Amino acid sequence: MSGLLKKLEKTVTNIAQDVTREVGHIQKDVSREVDKVWSHPVLDSFKTDNVIQLVSRSSGLCLQIVVSPSGNLVIDGMGEEGPTVYHAHWTIIKEGKNAVKLHNNNNYLAIINGAAVVGSFPPPAQPGPETRFRVVTHDNFVELESIKEPGRYVGIISNGQLKSALATGRENDADFTPKLIYSPQNPGNPYNPPKK
Repeated sequence: MSGLLKKLEKTVTNIAQDVTREVGHIQKDVSREVDKVWSHPVLDSFKTDNVIQLVSRSSGLCLQIVVSPSGNLVIDGMGEEGPTVYHAHWTIIKEGKNAVKLHNNNNYLAIINGAAVVGSFPPPAQPGPETRFRVVTHDNFVELESIKEPGRYVGIISNGQLKSALATGRENDADFTPKLIYSPQNPGNPYNPPKK
């Protein structure tokens, strides 16, 4: 009986090693694909300290922070474009090849329990993992996928209202065009304010 158990144990161990090896290969393939995607020209705006606007493919307007009737900060896709539309500006914090955080002052874009929200993190508070997004390209658009809740994206419908991240996948409602407003790496950008 113990010989049969040892043979079974050896078989299970071999299967586990094969699965581990295959998972490693898959991770390498995914990393290579992510690196290819990160080299897409539309991603040039996603550098730390750049300020961008995200123009929704569905509404044609910008992702912005507004005050709801109840007095809470929320996001929608009804913001105007331009260098002085500050509530529609997002500052980038790049955290690896395809991971970013986006904030407007101390207000961070986040996905929490399937909902795209604004999370306020005044110093010394640190924004949590719910504020990290994977930037994915789709044609000449970007999509913001939650890293903490994979498969959930920031989405805007055609009237500019926020779409539930639970109901938003890789689709037109998740597509945004990044518009560079300011870049410390590119002082010649026409939207950069003059240096004093």
